[in-house]
Amino acid sequence: MASLSFRDFDLNQTTITGRRNPTVILDTLRVRYKMDAETQQRTDVPDGYVADILVRNRLQSVKLPLEAVSDVTFKKIDDALINHKIVKVNFGENASTLRGRCYALMSGNRLLSGISCTATELNVVSIEDVVDELDDLDLDIIN
Repeated sequence: MASLSFRDFDLNQTTITGRRNPTVILDTLRVRYKMDAETQQRTDVPDGYVADILVRNRLQSVKLPLEAVSDVTFKKIDDALINHKIVKVNFGENASTLRGRCYALMSGNRLLSGISCTATELNVVSIEDVVDELDDLDLDIIN
């Protein structure tokens, strides 16, 4: 009987995010560092970036290479997130570079499963202020 492993499946952006719209909301963007092969400790040498995006009310991490985000773009995104703005990004103009692979493994008596995502591009679509609709309402407060 033939069997399929999780490595046989490639997921695209629509499968991962559940939407055809390539624009997603970015939660964090951080630097990923190389690991020392002997000590298994993190070094000070950057290896790429990790973008945490909001997908179906949860966070999904996406690994990016160093070339995917320029220093100017990183600073722009970092400033916007520090100032509590909404940053919308995509992973490619027309055809998305976002790809995922399923994984499942046993750790003790627990099954760990999910999607490991990678992309080769990150583009800022928009940076928006958070709109607080309650501030716009004219309410009379009764004491």
